Amino acid sequence: MKGHIETACFHCSGGRQMIYASNREAEWLNHVMDVRTCYDKLFGKTSGTSILLLSPVKTGIMLIVSKIIPNRLGDNLTAYLNIPYGMDISGDSLQGIVFDVISALAQNRKDAVSSCLSSVSKTEYEILIDEKPSQSIINNYAYRIVNSGTGNGSLVNVLNNLFQDYYFQYQYTFLAIDDQSVANKDLHTDLTNYPINNWRPIKEQFTEKINKVEDYTTLTKEPSGETPLSNDSQPVEITSEWLKSNTEIHGWLSFFFFAIIVGGLISAIYPIATFNAADYAGNFCLGAVDIVTGLLILAVAGFTVYSFVNRKPNAVFWGKTYVALVFLTNLFVLISGSTEENGLQSVTQVVRSFIWGIIWFLYLTFSNQVQDVLPKSFRKVSSTDWALVAASVLLPVFLFIVGYSQINSLVDSRTNQETELRKTELSYNQRTDGRVIFTIPDSFECESQVVDIEGTSATVFSINNDEIGSCTMCSDYDSDKSIENFDSYWNSWKDEDIRNYSTDNVNRGAINVNGNDCLYRVTKHYVNGIYVYWRYYLLFDDETGKVFVASFYDLDNSTDYVDELLESVKFK
Repeated sequence: MKGHIETACFHCSGGRQMIYASNREAEWLNHVMDVRTCYDKLFGKTSGTSILLLSPVKTGIMLIVSKIIPNRLGDNLTAYLNIPYGMDISGDSLQGIVFDVISALAQNRKDAVSSCLSSVSKTEYEILIDEKPSQSIINNYAYRIVNSGTGNGSLVNVLNNLFQDYYFQYQYTFLAIDDQSVANKDLHTDLTNYPINNWRPIKEQFTEKINKVEDYTTLTKEPSGETPLSNDSQPVEITSEWLKSNTEIHGWLSFFFFAIIVGGLISAIYPIATFNAADYAGNFCLGAVDIVTGLLILAVAGFTVYSFVNRKPNAVFWGKTYVALVFLTNLFVLISGSTEENGLQSVTQVVRSFIWGIIWFLYLTFSNQVQDVLPKSFRKVSSTDWALVAASVLLPVFLFIVGYSQINSLVDSRTNQETELRKTELSYNQRTDGRVIFTIPDSFECESQVVDIEGTSATVFSINNDEIGSCTMCSDYDSDKSIENFDSYWNSWKDEDIRNYSTDNVNRGAINVNGNDCLYRVTKHYVNGIYVYWRYYLLFDDETGKVFVASFYDLDNSTDYVDELLESVKFK
Protein backbone atom coordinates (compact mmCIF):
# COMPACT_ATOMS: atom_id res chain seq x y z
CA MET A 1 0.00 0.00 0.00
CA LYS A 2 1.21 3.48 -0.83
CA GLY A 3 0.44 6.86 0.68
CA HIS A 4 1.22 10.58 0.59
CA ILE A 5 2.40 13.15 3.11
CA GLU A 6 -0.44 15.65 3.52
CA THR A 7 0.86 19.19 4.09
CA ALA A 8 -0.42 22.58 5.16
CA CYS A 9 0.91 25.99 6.18
CA PHE A 10 -0.54 28.61 8.53
CA HIS A 11 0.47 32.18 9.36
CA CYS A 12 -0.17 32.92 13.06
CA SER A 13 -0.13 36.60 14.05
CA GLY A 14 -3.04 37.68 16.17
CA GLY A 15 -5.34 35.22 14.39
CA ARG A 16 -4.53 32.29 12.11
CA GLN A 17 -4.54 32.32 8.31
CA MET A 18 -4.22 29.24 6.11
CA ILE A 19 -1.56 29.79 3.45
CA TYR A 20 -1.71 26.37 1.79
CA ALA A 21 -3.20 22.89 2.24
CA SER A 22 -2.67 19.87 0.01
CA ASN A 23 -6.15 18.62 1.01
CA ARG A 24 -8.38 21.40 2.29
CA GLU A 25 -11.07 18.88 3.27
CA ALA A 26 -8.73 16.96 5.57
CA GLU A 27 -10.16 16.53 9.06
CA TRP A 28 -6.79 17.03 10.77
CA LEU A 29 -6.65 20.67 9.63
CA ASN A 30 -9.23 21.47 12.31
CA HIS A 31 -6.93 20.25 15.07
CA VAL A 32 -3.45 21.51 14.15
CA MET A 33 -1.56 23.03 17.05
CA ASP A 34 -0.68 26.70 17.33
CA VAL A 35 3.06 26.86 17.91
CA ARG A 36 2.51 29.87 20.16
CA THR A 37 1.21 27.55 22.89
CA CYS A 38 4.76 26.21 23.28
CA TYR A 39 6.52 29.59 23.15
CA ASP A 40 8.46 30.34 26.35
CA LYS A 41 7.49 26.86 27.60
CA LEU A 42 9.34 24.42 25.34
CA PHE A 43 11.35 26.91 23.28
CA GLY A 44 11.80 30.65 23.32
CA LYS A 45 13.60 33.67 21.97
CA THR A 46 17.04 32.11 22.48
CA SER A 47 16.08 28.99 20.51
CA GLY A 48 16.45 30.74 17.16
CA THR A 49 13.91 31.30 14.39
CA SER A 50 13.63 27.74 13.01
CA ILE A 51 11.79 25.22 15.22
CA LEU A 52 11.22 21.50 14.53
CA LEU A 53 8.55 19.65 16.56
CA LEU A 54 6.98 16.18 16.60
CA SER A 55 3.37 15.69 17.63
CA PRO A 56 1.34 12.42 17.61
CA VAL A 57 -1.91 12.50 15.60
CA LYS A 58 -4.62 9.93 14.86
CA THR A 59 -2.98 8.80 11.64
CA GLY A 60 0.69 8.89 12.64
CA ILE A 61 3.20 11.65 13.38
CA MET A 62 2.85 15.37 12.63
CA LEU A 63 6.20 16.94 11.73
CA ILE A 64 5.97 20.68 12.45
CA VAL A 65 8.45 23.10 10.88
CA SER A 66 8.06 26.66 12.15
CA LYS A 67 9.67 29.98 11.37
CA ILE A 68 9.37 32.21 14.46
CA ILE A 69 8.99 35.91 13.68
CA PRO A 70 11.56 37.81 15.82
CA ASN A 71 10.33 40.08 18.63
CA ARG A 72 6.68 39.11 18.08
CA LEU A 73 6.12 36.86 21.14
CA GLY A 74 5.82 33.64 19.18
CA ASP A 75 4.12 34.85 15.99
CA ASN A 76 5.07 32.37 13.29
CA LEU A 77 4.81 30.93 9.80
CA THR A 78 4.44 27.17 10.26
CA ALA A 79 4.32 24.16 7.92
CA TYR A 80 2.66 20.90 8.98
CA LEU A 81 3.67 17.52 7.50
CA ASN A 82 1.18 14.75 8.37
CA ILE A 83 3.19 11.53 8.02
CA PRO A 84 1.05 8.34 8.12
CA TYR A 85 2.12 5.66 10.57
CA GLY A 86 4.38 3.07 8.96
CA MET A 87 5.36 5.23 5.95
CA ASP A 88 8.73 4.05 4.65
CA ILE A 89 10.65 7.28 4.03
CA SER A 90 14.38 7.38 4.66
CA GLY A 91 15.97 9.76 7.13
CA ASP A 92 18.00 11.40 4.36
CA SER A 93 14.87 12.08 2.30
CA LEU A 94 12.89 13.40 5.26
CA GLN A 95 15.78 15.58 6.41
CA GLY A 96 16.03 17.00 2.90
CA ILE A 97 12.29 17.78 2.97
CA VAL A 98 12.66 19.52 6.35
CA PHE A 99 15.54 21.69 5.12
CA ASP A 100 13.65 22.53 1.90
CA VAL A 101 10.63 23.62 3.96
CA ILE A 102 12.84 25.74 6.24
CA SER A 103 14.30 27.46 3.16
CA ALA A 104 10.83 28.05 1.69
CA LEU A 105 9.52 29.54 4.95
CA ALA A 106 12.57 31.81 5.15
CA GLN A 107 11.62 33.37 1.79
CA ASN A 108 8.34 34.53 3.38
CA ARG A 109 6.52 34.16 0.04
CA LYS A 110 3.25 32.31 -0.43
CA ASP A 111 4.21 30.92 -3.84
CA ALA A 112 7.53 29.54 -2.55
CA VAL A 113 5.88 27.80 0.42
CA SER A 114 3.00 26.44 -1.67
CA SER A 115 5.33 25.11 -4.37
CA CYS A 116 7.56 23.37 -1.82
CA LEU A 117 4.71 21.72 0.12
CA SER A 118 2.89 20.74 -3.08
CA SER A 119 6.01 18.93 -4.27
CA VAL A 120 6.26 17.08 -0.94
CA SER A 121 2.62 15.92 -1.09
CA LYS A 122 2.86 14.61 -4.67
CA THR A 123 5.46 11.97 -3.86
CA GLU A 124 4.22 8.47 -3.00
CA TYR A 125 5.79 6.28 -0.32
CA GLU A 126 5.25 2.68 0.73
CA ILE A 127 3.19 2.07 3.88
CA LEU A 128 4.77 -0.88 5.69
CA ILE A 129 2.43 -1.11 8.69
CA ASP A 130 -1.36 -0.77 8.61
CA GLU A 131 -2.06 -1.01 12.32
CA LYS A 132 -1.91 2.28 14.23
CA PRO A 133 -0.42 2.29 17.74
CA SER A 134 -2.70 2.81 20.73
CA GLN A 135 -2.19 6.35 21.97
CA SER A 136 -2.14 7.50 25.58
CA ILE A 137 -1.04 11.07 24.98
CA ILE A 138 -0.30 13.20 28.03
CA ASN A 139 -0.13 16.98 28.05
CA ASN A 140 3.55 17.03 28.97
CA TYR A 141 6.27 18.24 26.63
CA ALA A 142 9.51 16.47 25.75
CA TYR A 143 12.67 17.36 23.90
CA ARG A 144 15.44 15.50 22.12
CA ILE A 145 18.84 17.04 21.42
CA VAL A 146 20.12 15.91 18.01
CA ASN A 147 23.15 16.79 15.93
CA SER A 148 23.30 17.78 12.29
CA GLY A 149 25.92 15.16 11.47
CA THR A 150 25.58 11.40 11.21
CA GLY A 151 25.40 8.63 13.77
CA ASN A 152 22.97 7.43 16.39
CA GLY A 153 22.20 10.86 17.84
CA SER A 154 21.85 12.66 14.52
CA LEU A 155 18.74 14.28 13.10
CA VAL A 156 18.87 12.00 10.05
CA ASN A 157 18.79 8.90 12.28
CA VAL A 158 15.88 10.27 14.35
CA LEU A 159 13.90 11.03 11.18
CA ASN A 160 14.78 7.63 9.72
CA ASN A 161 13.16 5.96 12.74
CA LEU A 162 10.31 8.36 13.34
CA PHE A 163 7.74 5.98 14.81
CA GLN A 164 9.13 5.35 18.30
CA ASP A 165 6.47 4.36 20.83
CA TYR A 166 7.55 6.95 23.38
CA TYR A 167 6.85 9.86 21.00
CA PHE A 168 3.16 8.96 21.22
CA GLN A 169 3.21 9.64 24.98
CA TYR A 170 3.94 13.37 24.67
CA GLN A 171 1.87 16.13 23.19
CA TYR A 172 4.88 17.85 21.64
CA THR A 173 8.54 16.83 21.28
CA PHE A 174 11.07 19.55 20.39
CA LEU A 175 13.97 18.35 18.22
CA ALA A 176 16.74 20.73 19.31
CA ILE A 177 19.45 20.69 16.65
CA ASP A 178 23.07 21.05 17.86
CA ASP A 179 23.25 23.93 20.38
CA GLN A 180 19.61 25.01 20.01
CA SER A 181 18.28 26.22 23.38
CA VAL A 182 15.45 24.36 25.17
CA ALA A 183 13.28 26.39 27.54
CA ASN A 184 12.48 25.09 31.05
CA LYS A 185 14.47 21.88 30.62
CA ASP A 186 13.75 20.70 34.15
CA LEU A 187 10.00 20.71 33.46
CA HIS A 188 10.16 18.47 30.38
CA THR A 189 11.24 14.91 29.61
CA ASP A 190 14.66 14.57 27.98
CA LEU A 191 14.45 11.89 25.26
CA THR A 192 18.04 12.43 24.07
CA ASN A 193 19.32 9.12 25.41
CA TYR A 194 16.18 7.10 24.70
CA PRO A 195 16.89 4.19 22.33
CA ILE A 196 16.16 4.64 18.64
CA ASN A 197 14.78 1.31 17.45
CA ASN A 198 14.23 0.20 13.87
CA TRP A 199 10.43 0.12 13.57
CA ARG A 200 10.41 -1.42 10.09
CA PRO A 201 9.22 -5.07 10.07
CA ILE A 202 11.92 -7.66 9.43
CA LYS A 203 11.19 -10.60 7.15
CA GLU A 204 10.87 -13.92 8.97
CA GLN A 205 14.07 -15.90 8.86
CA PHE A 206 14.81 -19.47 9.83
CA THR A 207 17.27 -19.66 12.68
CA GLU A 208 18.99 -22.66 14.14
CA LYS A 209 17.38 -23.81 17.36
CA ILE A 210 19.64 -24.02 20.38
CA ASN A 211 19.09 -26.81 22.84
CA LYS A 212 18.29 -25.59 26.33
CA VAL A 213 20.53 -26.62 29.17
CA GLU A 214 18.89 -29.05 31.57
CA ASP A 215 17.70 -27.79 34.95
CA TYR A 216 20.54 -27.35 37.43
CA THR A 217 19.04 -29.87 39.86
CA THR A 218 19.04 -32.51 37.08
CA LEU A 219 22.67 -31.81 36.30
CA THR A 220 23.73 -32.53 39.84
CA LYS A 221 21.52 -35.63 40.28
CA GLU A 222 23.19 -38.73 41.73
CA PRO A 223 23.53 -41.56 39.14
CA SER A 224 21.95 -44.95 39.86
CA GLY A 225 24.18 -47.68 41.17
CA GLU A 226 23.43 -49.88 38.16
CA THR A 227 24.89 -47.48 35.60
CA PRO A 228 28.61 -46.74 35.55
CA LEU A 229 29.36 -42.97 35.84
CA SER A 230 30.82 -41.66 32.57
CA ASN A 231 32.58 -38.34 31.98
CA ASP A 232 29.48 -36.97 30.19
CA SER A 233 27.29 -37.44 33.25
CA GLN A 234 29.62 -35.78 35.72
CA PRO A 235 27.96 -33.04 37.85
CA VAL A 236 28.39 -29.56 36.35
CA GLU A 237 30.09 -26.95 38.51
CA ILE A 238 28.09 -23.72 38.30
CA THR A 239 30.52 -20.83 37.76
CA SER A 240 30.22 -17.31 36.42
CA GLU A 241 31.79 -18.37 33.13
CA TRP A 242 29.43 -21.35 32.79
CA LEU A 243 26.40 -19.12 33.42
CA LYS A 244 27.61 -16.57 30.86
CA SER A 245 27.90 -19.33 28.26
CA ASN A 246 24.59 -21.03 29.01
CA THR A 247 22.17 -18.26 30.02
CA GLU A 248 20.93 -15.16 28.25
CA ILE A 249 19.85 -11.72 29.50
CA HIS A 250 16.81 -10.33 27.69
CA GLY A 251 13.32 -8.94 28.16
CA TRP A 252 12.47 -7.40 31.53
CA LEU A 253 15.98 -7.89 32.87
CA SER A 254 17.38 -5.84 29.99
CA PHE A 255 14.76 -3.19 30.69
CA PHE A 256 15.78 -3.21 34.37
CA PHE A 257 19.36 -2.43 33.31
CA PHE A 258 18.14 0.42 31.11
CA ALA A 259 15.92 1.80 33.90
CA ILE A 260 18.61 1.83 36.58
CA ILE A 261 21.28 3.34 34.30
CA VAL A 262 18.91 6.13 33.23
CA GLY A 263 17.79 6.56 36.84
CA GLY A 264 21.38 6.62 38.04
CA LEU A 265 22.36 9.23 35.45
CA ILE A 266 19.41 11.42 36.43
CA SER A 267 20.23 11.01 40.13
CA ALA A 268 23.82 12.09 39.48
CA ILE A 269 23.23 14.89 36.98
CA TYR A 270 20.07 16.53 38.39
CA PRO A 271 21.50 17.73 41.75
CA ILE A 272 24.62 19.05 40.01
CA ALA A 273 22.66 20.84 37.28
CA THR A 274 20.24 22.42 39.77
CA PHE A 275 22.75 23.11 42.55
CA ASN A 276 22.28 26.42 44.33
CA ALA A 277 24.33 27.06 47.47
CA ALA A 278 21.60 29.33 48.84
CA ASP A 279 19.27 26.32 49.07
CA TYR A 280 21.63 24.89 51.68
CA ALA A 281 22.32 28.17 53.52
CA GLY A 282 25.73 28.21 51.84
CA ASN A 283 26.79 25.05 53.70
CA PHE A 284 29.15 22.81 51.69
CA CYS A 285 28.37 19.59 53.58
CA LEU A 286 24.61 19.91 53.21
CA GLY A 287 25.03 20.83 49.55
CA ALA A 288 27.22 17.78 49.02
CA VAL A 289 24.62 15.35 50.42
CA ASP A 290 22.43 15.34 47.29
CA ILE A 291 25.41 15.31 44.92
CA VAL A 292 27.23 12.48 46.74
CA THR A 293 24.01 10.46 47.04
CA GLY A 294 23.36 10.85 43.30
CA LEU A 295 26.89 9.78 42.37
CA LEU A 296 26.67 6.77 44.72
CA ILE A 297 23.36 5.70 43.15
CA LEU A 298 24.93 5.95 39.68
CA ALA A 299 27.94 3.91 40.86
CA VAL A 300 25.66 1.22 42.34
CA ALA A 301 23.64 1.13 39.09
CA GLY A 302 26.78 0.68 37.00
CA PHE A 303 28.18 -1.98 39.31
CA THR A 304 24.83 -3.82 39.29
CA VAL A 305 24.82 -4.04 35.49
CA TYR A 306 28.47 -5.10 35.47
CA SER A 307 27.78 -7.83 38.06
CA PHE A 308 24.78 -9.20 36.16
CA VAL A 309 26.54 -9.20 32.79
CA ASN A 310 29.50 -11.06 34.29
CA ARG A 311 27.21 -13.32 36.38
CA LYS A 312 28.80 -12.35 39.69
CA PRO A 313 27.36 -14.08 42.80
CA ASN A 314 26.52 -10.68 44.36
CA ALA A 315 24.64 -9.27 41.35
CA VAL A 316 21.10 -9.69 42.73
CA PHE A 317 22.22 -8.26 46.06
CA TRP A 318 23.47 -5.08 44.37
CA GLY A 319 20.33 -4.84 42.26
CA LYS A 320 18.21 -4.88 45.41
CA THR A 321 20.64 -2.43 47.03
CA TYR A 322 20.06 0.04 44.18
CA VAL A 323 16.28 -0.28 44.56
CA ALA A 324 16.56 0.18 48.34
CA LEU A 325 18.79 3.27 48.04
CA VAL A 326 16.40 4.95 45.61
CA PHE A 327 13.47 4.03 47.86
CA LEU A 328 15.19 5.53 50.92
CA THR A 329 16.18 8.76 49.16
CA ASN A 330 12.63 9.28 47.92
CA LEU A 331 11.28 8.50 51.39
CA PHE A 332 13.61 11.15 52.82
CA VAL A 333 12.38 13.66 50.23
CA LEU A 334 8.78 13.03 51.31
CA ILE A 335 9.50 13.14 55.05
CA SER A 336 11.63 16.29 54.80
CA GLY A 337 9.04 18.08 52.68
CA SER A 338 11.59 18.73 49.91
CA THR A 339 9.15 17.93 47.10
CA GLU A 340 8.55 20.36 44.24
CA GLU A 341 5.39 21.34 42.39
CA ASN A 342 6.81 20.03 39.12
CA GLY A 343 9.85 18.16 37.91
CA LEU A 344 11.74 15.11 39.09
CA GLN A 345 11.08 15.77 42.78
CA SER A 346 7.34 16.37 42.51
CA VAL A 347 5.06 14.26 44.69
CA THR A 348 3.78 12.45 41.59
CA GLN A 349 7.27 11.47 40.47
CA VAL A 350 8.28 10.38 43.98
CA VAL A 351 5.19 8.19 44.38
CA ARG A 352 5.77 6.74 40.90
CA SER A 353 9.34 5.92 41.93
CA PHE A 354 8.02 4.17 45.06
CA ILE A 355 5.75 1.99 42.95
CA TRP A 356 8.50 1.09 40.49
CA GLY A 357 10.83 0.34 43.40
CA ILE A 358 8.38 -2.19 44.82
CA ILE A 359 7.87 -3.73 41.37
CA TRP A 360 11.62 -4.12 40.75
CA PHE A 361 12.27 -5.53 44.22
CA LEU A 362 9.57 -8.18 43.73
CA TYR A 363 10.89 -8.89 40.23
CA LEU A 364 14.43 -9.50 41.49
CA THR A 365 13.05 -11.73 44.25
CA PHE A 366 10.61 -13.92 42.33
CA SER A 367 11.51 -13.68 38.61
CA ASN A 368 12.24 -17.00 36.90
CA GLN A 369 14.57 -15.27 34.48
CA VAL A 370 16.66 -13.85 37.33
CA GLN A 371 16.66 -17.34 38.87
CA ASP A 372 17.90 -18.83 35.58
CA VAL A 373 20.61 -16.22 35.08
CA LEU A 374 21.76 -16.37 38.71
CA PRO A 375 20.49 -19.44 40.61
CA LYS A 376 19.87 -18.86 44.32
CA SER A 377 22.36 -21.61 45.18
CA PHE A 378 25.05 -19.66 43.31
CA ARG A 379 24.41 -16.29 44.92
CA LYS A 380 26.70 -15.10 47.68
CA VAL A 381 27.17 -11.83 49.55
CA SER A 382 30.58 -11.07 51.03
CA SER A 383 31.51 -8.89 53.98
CA THR A 384 33.04 -6.46 51.48
CA ASP A 385 29.64 -6.02 49.83
CA TRP A 386 28.03 -5.20 53.18
CA ALA A 387 30.87 -2.80 54.01
CA LEU A 388 30.37 -0.96 50.71
CA VAL A 389 26.62 -0.71 51.32
CA ALA A 390 27.25 0.63 54.81
CA ALA A 391 29.66 3.22 53.41
CA SER A 392 27.13 4.23 50.73
CA VAL A 393 24.53 4.89 53.41
CA LEU A 394 26.76 6.35 56.12
CA LEU A 395 28.66 8.84 53.92
CA PRO A 396 25.59 10.96 53.05
CA VAL A 397 24.34 10.58 56.64
CA PHE A 398 27.70 11.77 57.96
CA LEU A 399 27.71 14.78 55.62
CA PHE A 400 24.15 15.61 56.66
CA ILE A 401 24.99 15.44 60.38
CA VAL A 402 28.10 17.59 59.95
CA GLY A 403 26.23 20.10 57.79
CA TYR A 404 23.28 20.22 60.17
CA SER A 405 25.56 20.82 63.16
CA GLN A 406 27.35 23.58 61.25
CA ILE A 407 24.02 25.21 60.45
CA ASN A 408 23.02 25.05 64.12
CA SER A 409 26.35 26.59 65.08
CA LEU A 410 25.81 29.31 62.48
CA VAL A 411 22.32 30.01 63.84
CA ASP A 412 23.69 30.32 67.38
CA SER A 413 26.42 32.66 66.15
CA ARG A 414 23.90 34.82 64.32
CA THR A 415 21.66 34.93 67.37
CA ASN A 416 24.57 36.18 69.49
CA GLN A 417 25.46 38.80 66.87
CA GLU A 418 21.86 40.01 66.76
CA THR A 419 21.79 40.28 70.54
CA GLU A 420 24.97 42.36 70.49
CA LEU A 421 23.66 44.61 67.71
CA ARG A 422 20.46 45.29 69.65
CA LYS A 423 22.60 46.52 72.53
CA THR A 424 24.25 49.12 70.29
CA GLU A 425 23.50 52.68 71.38
CA LEU A 426 21.44 54.32 68.64
CA SER A 427 20.67 57.95 67.90
CA TYR A 428 17.07 59.17 68.12
CA ASN A 429 16.41 58.59 64.40
CA GLN A 430 18.06 55.16 64.08
CA ARG A 431 16.36 51.79 64.32
CA THR A 432 17.55 48.15 64.35
CA ASP A 433 16.03 44.69 64.19
CA GLY A 434 19.24 43.05 65.38
CA ARG A 435 20.47 42.40 61.86
CA VAL A 436 20.74 45.89 60.35
CA ILE A 437 20.72 49.49 61.52
CA PHE A 438 19.12 52.22 59.41
CA THR A 439 18.38 55.92 59.77
CA ILE A 440 14.86 57.30 59.34
CA PRO A 441 14.83 59.91 56.54
CA ASP A 442 14.01 63.47 57.63
CA SER A 443 10.31 64.29 58.01
CA PHE A 444 9.29 60.60 57.99
CA GLU A 445 7.45 58.78 60.77
CA CYS A 446 8.46 55.22 61.69
CA GLU A 447 6.53 52.30 63.15
CA SER A 448 7.51 48.68 63.73
CA GLN A 449 5.79 45.39 64.39
CA VAL A 450 6.85 41.80 64.96
CA VAL A 451 5.33 39.36 62.47
CA ASP A 452 5.57 35.61 61.96
CA ILE A 453 7.14 34.61 58.62
CA GLU A 454 7.23 30.85 57.97
CA GLY A 455 7.45 30.11 61.69
CA THR A 456 10.16 32.71 62.37
CA SER A 457 9.60 36.04 64.12
CA ALA A 458 10.78 39.08 62.17
CA THR A 459 10.65 42.81 62.84
CA VAL A 460 9.07 44.82 60.03
CA PHE A 461 9.51 48.61 59.92
CA SER A 462 7.26 51.09 58.12
CA ILE A 463 8.13 54.73 57.43
CA ASN A 464 5.70 57.25 55.96
CA ASN A 465 5.43 60.83 54.75
CA ASP A 466 2.06 61.73 53.24
CA GLU A 467 3.66 64.26 50.90
CA ILE A 468 6.50 62.05 49.63
CA GLY A 469 5.87 58.33 50.05
CA SER A 470 6.16 55.28 52.26
CA CYS A 471 8.41 52.28 52.74
CA THR A 472 8.12 48.85 54.36
CA MET A 473 11.38 47.10 55.19
CA CYS A 474 12.92 44.12 56.97
CA SER A 475 16.07 42.01 56.78
CA ASP A 476 17.06 38.38 56.35
CA TYR A 477 20.03 36.11 55.69
CA ASP A 478 20.51 35.49 51.97
CA SER A 479 23.43 35.69 49.54
CA ASP A 480 21.67 34.58 46.34
CA LYS A 481 21.83 37.53 43.93
CA SER A 482 20.26 35.73 40.99
CA ILE A 483 17.38 37.24 39.03
CA GLU A 484 15.28 34.18 39.90
CA ASN A 485 15.76 34.76 43.62
CA PHE A 486 15.01 38.48 43.26
CA ASP A 487 11.81 37.73 41.36
CA SER A 488 10.80 35.26 44.07
CA TYR A 489 11.10 38.02 46.68
CA TRP A 490 9.37 40.52 44.39
CA ASN A 491 6.37 38.27 43.74
CA SER A 492 5.93 37.48 47.43
CA TRP A 493 5.89 41.23 48.25
CA LYS A 494 3.55 42.18 45.43
CA ASP A 495 0.47 43.88 46.87
CA GLU A 496 -2.76 41.96 46.26
CA ASP A 497 -4.80 45.11 45.60
CA ILE A 498 -2.38 46.54 43.07
CA ARG A 499 -2.62 43.38 40.95
CA ASN A 500 -6.02 44.66 39.81
CA TYR A 501 -4.51 47.75 38.16
CA SER A 502 -2.48 48.17 34.99
CA THR A 503 1.25 47.67 35.46
CA ASP A 504 4.12 49.15 33.47
CA ASN A 505 7.76 48.20 33.97
CA VAL A 506 9.86 51.33 34.47
CA ASN A 507 13.31 50.00 35.24
CA ARG A 508 15.25 47.16 36.80
CA GLY A 509 18.92 46.52 37.34
CA ALA A 510 21.74 46.59 39.88
CA ILE A 511 23.55 49.41 41.69
CA ASN A 512 26.31 49.66 44.28
CA VAL A 513 25.48 51.18 47.67
CA ASN A 514 28.42 51.72 50.05
CA GLY A 515 30.29 48.84 48.41
CA ASN A 516 27.32 46.47 48.58
CA ASP A 517 25.42 45.01 45.62
CA CYS A 518 21.82 46.14 45.34
CA LEU A 519 19.20 44.71 42.95
CA TYR A 520 16.08 46.72 42.21
CA ARG A 521 12.93 46.87 40.13
CA VAL A 522 10.61 49.84 39.56
CA THR A 523 7.04 49.55 38.23
CA LYS A 524 4.19 52.03 37.95
CA HIS A 525 0.48 51.35 38.36
CA TYR A 526 -2.43 53.44 37.17
CA VAL A 527 -4.65 53.79 40.25
CA ASN A 528 -7.74 56.02 40.31
CA GLY A 529 -6.42 58.37 37.67
CA ILE A 530 -2.84 58.72 38.97
CA TYR A 531 0.38 56.74 38.63
CA VAL A 532 1.66 55.05 41.78
CA TYR A 533 5.31 53.93 41.68
CA TRP A 534 6.50 50.77 43.39
CA ARG A 535 10.25 50.59 44.00
CA TYR A 536 11.58 47.29 45.30
CA TYR A 537 15.20 46.84 46.50
CA LEU A 538 17.36 43.98 47.80
CA LEU A 539 20.61 45.24 49.39
CA PHE A 540 23.16 42.44 50.00
CA ASP A 541 26.17 42.33 52.32
CA ASP A 542 28.65 39.61 51.36
CA GLU A 543 30.62 39.73 54.61
CA THR A 544 27.68 38.99 56.92
CA GLY A 545 25.45 37.11 54.45
CA LYS A 546 22.57 39.49 55.17
CA VAL A 547 20.04 41.14 52.86
CA PHE A 548 18.03 44.32 53.50
CA VAL A 549 14.59 44.29 51.86
CA ALA A 550 12.84 47.59 51.13
CA SER A 551 9.52 48.22 49.35
CA PHE A 552 8.74 51.88 48.47
CA TYR A 553 5.49 53.43 47.22
CA ASP A 554 5.32 57.05 46.03
CA LEU A 555 3.98 59.35 43.32
CA ASP A 556 7.44 60.04 41.85
CA ASN A 557 7.48 63.57 43.29
CA SER A 558 10.83 62.93 44.95
CA THR A 559 13.03 59.86 45.28
CA ASP A 560 15.76 61.35 47.47
CA TYR A 561 14.36 59.50 50.48
CA VAL A 562 15.08 56.18 48.72
CA ASP A 563 18.80 56.90 48.36
CA GLU A 564 18.93 58.42 51.84
CA LEU A 565 17.48 55.29 53.44
CA LEU A 566 19.60 52.79 51.46
CA GLU A 567 22.84 54.67 52.12
CA SER A 568 22.12 54.74 55.86
CA VAL A 569 21.92 50.93 56.18
CA LYS A 570 24.63 49.28 58.30
CA PHE A 571 24.97 45.52 58.59
CA LYS A 572 27.15 45.39 61.72
